[in-house]
Amino acid sequence: MSDEQAVLDANEAFYTAFRDRDMAAMEEIWAAEAPVCCIHPGWAPLIGRTPVIESWAAILSDPGAPEIDSYEKLIKSLLADKQCLVKDTCCEDFGKEMEKQQSLVKAGFLAGVCEAMVKLGTGFLEAQLNALDTDTGKGETMTLSTKACPLFDINGNQFIDRMGAKSSPCNWNLTIKIGGKPQAMNATFWATRQQ
Repeated sequence: MSDEQAVLDANEAFYTAFRDRDMAAMEEIWAAEAPVCCIHPGWAPLIGRTPVIESWAAILSDPGAPEIDSYEKLIKSLLADKQCLVKDTCCEDFGKEMEKQQSLVKAGFLAGVCEAMVKLGTGFLEAQLNALDTDTGKGETMTLSTKACPLFDINGNQFIDRMGAKSSPCNWNLTIKIGGKPQAMNATFWATRQQ
């Protein structure tokens, strides 16, 4: 079996165990001897097999937990929490939580950013996830770099009215290995709040 197929099989096994709430299968996926770490959205990092397995047992045994059956729901649950899928309040929840952590950007704007991330992320995952392979050498499989993006509060209401500008756009530089070859996925963007 190729390294690429092994990664695809492991990925499929994880999401099958997650979707089916199969705790025995989930336990098989996590390393028994190598160090493991898991970061669930909104949780502190869990280090070590025992806390990781206990966390999955709690998550998978929750009868009220909604299913994650699409890339859109996956991204929403990563940005907020899986329970936000019950009433589809993920982006609102994300905005409120991020607003608590800082005072410059308001929850409504952050919810809009979340919605854009969900839309873009869903398309990206659908287009790229199965094409990824592992890097069996010493290099990285994905790198992301950005330059500072200017934010503007034009009317002084403590909401961001503009990110970047046509003459000075924000930059997003991503390099990802697809088929073992680095591929640049660079983008520039700017945004203006619609009233």
